[in-house]
Amino acid sequence: MKASTQSYIHLQNLYKDQAEQEKHVFKSLISPDIVISDDLVDAFVKNAHGIKVIRGSCWNALDENATALGQFTAVFLLE
Repeated sequence: MKASTQSYIHLQNLYKDQAEQEKHVFKSLISPDIVISDDLVDAFVKNAHGIKVIRGSCWNALDENATALGQFTAVFLLE
């Protein structure tokens, strides 16, 4: 694949512009009462691709249900 310097720089600028737009959107979602440095926001937006949502039950839910606690413990010990 061949690429010219101009097309590469153009593509790089497109990525930078998109990153700036995403940073501004993220900053608009943060409450104005919370003060976060721009460096921290930059690092978060840059690494946000690695975020995963893990859904599970509440910690206290296992304490209330002895059977669920036993199953959780058995699975945990087998791993």
